[in-house]
Parts: sequence; C-alpha cells; structure tokens
Amino acid sequence: MSETEPNVFAPVEKTLTMKPQPTWRFPAASVSAVELELNPSLT
Repeated sequence: MSETEPNVFAPVEKTLTMKPQPTWRFPAASVSAVELELNPSLT
C-alpha cells in the first residue's frame, strides 16, 4: 500500500456472463481468493 494506491487490496466484484463459458487463470505463486455465487437456472 502507498499513498498513490490506498485501495490496492480492496475487494473487487465483477459479474461474469455464461456465454462464452468463463475461464480463470492465476499467475504462478499468486495468492488469490475467489468466491462464486452460482445461479442454478443459468447453468
């Protein structure tokens, strides 16, 4: 953190579309947390 990026670790929420089917890639040695809320009517 710094004065120029005070919210660098703030959570980010994004909506994904199901078409095309979403994919995820995480850089090697990264620490990531992903929380998914799936709507059964869309799968």
